[in-house]
Amino acid sequence: GIGNAQTPVVVQAHISGTEDKGSCHQWYYGRCTLLHTHSMAKAGSCGIKHGIDLDLALSTAISAAQEAGEIIRKTFRTGIVDKVKTATDPVTETDLACEAAVQAIIAKNFPAHAFLGEEESGGNYKISDVPTWVCDPVDGTANFLHGIDYTCVCIGLVVNKKPLVGVVYNPVSKELFSAVEGNGAFITVDGGVPSRMSPSKVDQMTASAIVTEFGSDRDPAIVETKLKVMHAVVQAPIQAMRCMGSCALNMCFVAAGGGAGD
Repeated sequence: GIGNAQTPVVVQAHISGTEDKGSCHQWYYGRCTLLHTHSMAKAGSCGIKHGIDLDLALSTAISAAQEAGEIIRKTFRTGIVDKVKTATDPVTETDLACEAAVQAIIAKNFPAHAFLGEEESGGNYKISDVPTWVCDPVDGTANFLHGIDYTCVCIGLVVNKKPLVGVVYNPVSKELFSAVEGNGAFITVDGGVPSRMSPSKVDQMTASAIVTEFGSDRDPAIVETKLKVMHAVVQAPIQAMRCMGSCALNMCFVAAGGGAGD
């Protein structure tokens, strides 16, 4: 995320030894946000930072996300597994096509910037201080494969290891989440007018909906640890717990006030 407007209450900050891709290890409730939501920020020009035109960076990220989104939409419920990283972490031809499309669009406007794509990286996710575009072409690939419309394209611009621009786009629901550091976080639905996101005002666990994920690692010890943590959180008690299949959308969902914690 690009900063937090409020300090979240951490119920379980980290589960030692369970660092598997795609699992959320943080449990928040109350005023939790994924993206920067300063009340003073206004939509408009984002300016220049680190020599980068942030308006151009944002528009490029949005265009790339929408291009990849078209690929997802056209292949939704018809995705074919191209290769398998693990039995629970599939990769489709759509993942690869989306990543290539995103990289091509970014390279046109920012040819000197580095690019780190989930599929091309081969698991090497090290980021240097140089401007780097980071992309998960299809977050929620299992959802995509099974025709569940909770999947998205994730694109971020990181400089000096800190995120400046972030875009998350669900091409099925046509919900686009975007943020630039210090300029607020917004949701745009089906090409409409961007609306500022506001987190839930829930500040009690008993009234909270916790959103989390199992992740793709099926090591028995890791699964057992996660289940124990989930059991403890449910017994807090909370109102509800959901595992919806996309960590990125989960966090956007919380940032937009749709849930009380992630």
